[in-house]
Amino acid sequence: MKTSQKQNISQFVARFLEEPSKKAKAKDRRREIMNLFNDYLANYGEIASNVDHAPLVVTAPISELRPGHFRLFLSWFVIQKVIMDENKGEYASVLKEFVEWLKSDGALHGKALKEVMEVFEELEGEPERCEKLARLLYEFAQRDMPKYEEWRRDPKAYARKAEVLRAIHHQPPKEVLDGYFTVARVGPTALWLTPEDPDMDEDSPGPGKGSRPEIGPVQVPAEAAKLARVGDGISAAIGKMAGFWKILETGSVYPGRH
Repeated sequence: MKTSQKQNISQFVARFLEEPSKKAKAKDRRREIMNLFNDYLANYGEIASNVDHAPLVVTAPISELRPGHFRLFLSWFVIQKVIMDENKGEYASVLKEFVEWLKSDGALHGKALKEVMEVFEELEGEPERCEKLARLLYEFAQRDMPKYEEWRRDPKAYARKAEVLRAIHHQPPKEVLDGYFTVARVGPTALWLTPEDPDMDEDSPGPGKGSRPEIGPVQVPAEAAKLARVGDGISAAIGKMAGFWKILETGSVYPGRH
């Protein structure tokens, strides 16, 4: 018997979590991911939710669950908010299982189902790629600095060594830009970036259309350049040197829409 569309999203999540699994570990992992998805919807989904009491309840009906909710969860929330999990590829798999279950229940069908499945296809492997790219860029920016293990052994000695290495290797940049950038072009060992304009609305022309200047070349290792894609978003601080830009600090990398 098909379930009433009047049930809210959290009720569907709870019912899905009661589905049997061959392995207890897989069921525990499914519960962990779906509970996180439920809390993400309540806090960031911009749909009706009860956030005054725990556990969070998404009171919106299942008909308000949109493709954009899945896209933002996989392309932003999992990358920025889920720090310690090394198996981020499992998130899309569990959500896809949830969508297939919604399909069999009759709660998701037609155009909405098609668009959600397109999100999974578009973002397949993207959280893992972006996390690897972010790590490579961070290591490249820190390549002249002491290792983390040195800091753990002796923070004061680490600080003294870092100061000496900065003086030797880090010439003061002529200009520093700090913020969010979009990858406009990719070279063998460099990226060209466009800075995000906070005053530009979604309908403004994007990179390559004359709206924002390209900044580059920004030096990166070859392995990072192979992973980077036009449209990727990068949180970073870059410094202008003689003839090139240097990565000073980096944060997360987010997949663009391709």
